[in-house]
Amino acid sequence: MRFAILGIILAVIVSGCTDTTNASTGTGGSVVIKSFSADETNILGNDKVTLTAEIENTGDSRATAITLQLLELDVKCTGAAVTGCGDSTPTQWGIISGDVSKQIKSGLRISTPGEQTVPIQNTWRVQAPKIPANIVQTYDAKTRVSYTYSTSALKQITVITYDEYQRAKAKGETFPVTTTKSSNGPLGIDVKVNEPVKIEGGTTSFILTIIVNNLANGFTFTAGTDANLLANRDWINVNITLPSGLTMLDTGDCTTITRPGGLDAQLTSKGKAFTLSCEVSATAPAVSTARTVIVGTQYGYFTDSAKVSITVTGKTSYIVVPPGQTPPAGGVPVTPTPGGVLADVTPPSPVKDIATTNPVKETNAQGLATGKWLTTLTFTQPDDNVAVTAFEIVVAKKDAPGFQTPTADNWAAFAKYATPPTPQSTGKQIAVSNVVLDGNTPYIFCVRAKDAAGGLSSLANACIERVTTQAG
Repeated sequence: MRFAILGIILAVIVSGCTDTTNASTGTGGSVVIKSFSADETNILGNDKVTLTAEIENTGDSRATAITLQLLELDVKCTGAAVTGCGDSTPTQWGIISGDVSKQIKSGLRISTPGEQTVPIQNTWRVQAPKIPANIVQTYDAKTRVSYTYSTSALKQITVITYDEYQRAKAKGETFPVTTTKSSNGPLGIDVKVNEPVKIEGGTTSFILTIIVNNLANGFTFTAGTDANLLANRDWINVNITLPSGLTMLDTGDCTTITRPGGLDAQLTSKGKAFTLSCEVSATAPAVSTARTVIVGTQYGYFTDSAKVSITVTGKTSYIVVPPGQTPPAGGVPVTPTPGGVLADVTPPSPVKDIATTNPVKETNAQGLATGKWLTTLTFTQPDDNVAVTAFEIVVAKKDAPGFQTPTADNWAAFAKYATPPTPQSTGKQIAVSNVVLDGNTPYIFCVRAKDAAGGLSSLANACIERVTTQAG
């Protein structure tokens, strides 16, 4: 992949130095998670919590493809919040609002020098699992920010003829050398060379060393691969531009790093450092000159926040009580939300009259048998003290490995029919057409009614076993 050399062109500062250590310049500025918090950390089951993350770009470059992820919590939905995502389960958190993984904006730029930067906030509204009464469970949540960034650096190299060097040395003159100047980002870049470069004759060669250090608290990854950033962790792309008068002599990585596509390099030492030393040829100036080497890097970068712990205590019943109302006996009051439903601790009555029609062969558009069978499931809608709002239907193969008869205790483990019918009125016969079955397979059908408070009807007389269908 081809990357352009990005970053800010920096002013060159001249100072005397012949240091050959591996300390890259830069201060590690990056897109940082300034804070990550929950508005409540000790709640009851099915309560709602708002998680807030605040991020800010403290570096010099423009950050792009900024994505915030909510981690650790086992959530019911992982994409954009849609109908049903906010309904938590006994084991999973629900998402009321906010995407689990969300690209914040196309770019986040640091303010003009001297101006105040403006942090960006993102929130998630989540609903705790409906854990059983008297159970206390602590959950950890954290957030991850990932983005694409660049760091650039300039190194000015003094090149001098050998005769001029000897003349200046005899007079006690010193030779200015420069410190690499790197833009402020999570990576720091240093370029090392034994200066000044002295040339006797027309050309000479010297060793140029490029050092990249990870100065911030996160990790690099191959830019553009944030869907799988952990598998591409610790990789960067590096490119060097040599000025007129300097030519790369080495082959391999040293040649690749000077090409337009640059070099894909891995930070070693636990994702902290990359070093490459190359032999470079220099042509002699008339007397002395300064030649500028430009190093550019482009990479993805991600950082995780500290964890926020949320303690959830199970309740005897899961209800919402509007302001000014008293919960019924056995109910646990919960802070209401706008539009909360009436307190309801009575589940619907059991579903009645469950039955199936004789299966018929399924055919395709050409009228040919597919090997599957179709049946219609019917039952009578039960009553509820408030209203039946949904049905949960299980169609399970009795010969499946590890099969267990559906009960109230294992109900959550069964896959539910994907398109349940819409509730009608009490006593109405409900039909579910074209339920697809495998041939020569025994089935059990179970139906439970559900109310707005999440109460489910019992399974008493609400299951039927279908005689084994014929082979397809």
